[in-house]
Parts: sequence; C-alpha cells; structure tokens
Amino acid sequence: MDNSERIRIIDLQHHELFDIFADIQSRREPVDRLYAESAMDKLTEYVHKHLTFEERFMANIDFPDLESHAHEHEGIRRRIADTREKLNTADPAEWTGVVSQLAAYLEHWLKEHILSIDMKYRKFMG
Repeated sequence: MDNSERIRIIDLQHHELFDIFADIQSRREPVDRLYAESAMDKLTEYVHKHLTFEERFMANIDFPDLESHAHEHEGIRRRIADTREKLNTADPAEWTGVVSQLAAYLEHWLKEHILSIDMKYRKFMG
C-alpha cells in the first residue's frame, strides 16, 4: 500500500468518525446502559483503530513530529477512558448527556486536529 492509499484510508476513517459522532449526538431520547456502553465501545474501538493507523503511517514516513502527535492522541484516549469511568458512576439520567458531550468534544477536537495537526504530515510529504 502506498502513502496516497494510506491518506485515503485516514480520510475515510475521519468520515466514519464524524458519522459516529453525529449518530450519538442526534439521539434525543434518554439512553439506557446498553446503548451508553455500546456507544462507548464503538467510540473506543474506532478511535483506537484510527489513531493507531495514523501513528503507524507517520512512523512509516519518518514524520518528525510523531512524538508530539502521538502525545495528543494519548490525551484523546485518556478522555475516552475518563468518560467511560464517569458513566460507571453517573446517575442513569445523566448517561445521555455524558455520551453526547464526549461525542461533541471529539467532533470538535477532530475538526481542529485535521485542520492543524494532520495537515503537518501532509505538508511534510510534499
């Protein structure tokens, strides 16, 4: 697989993440534990898949800012883990807000991340 194919996959993953965020945020009725856990599992799994793929790609191209980029990714992984812990202690009436707030935060973060940080490795590639 060449670098242009890897970039295409990263872009497709970004679209999938935005779809996941939109799906979670569009839910209007209160969520039960099953939905909350399912949404968190989906977010955790897909965000991990994407960040890992992106970090491997940057390592393959010898991207000089990989360490700081990976550090930012680690912050997102911690935020998801903290939210999962919050769900475990939150009142069920708060589950909808907790999951929706995380999706909104991740959506905002991803937009900023793509426009600033991700553009750095694209420029690096020429």
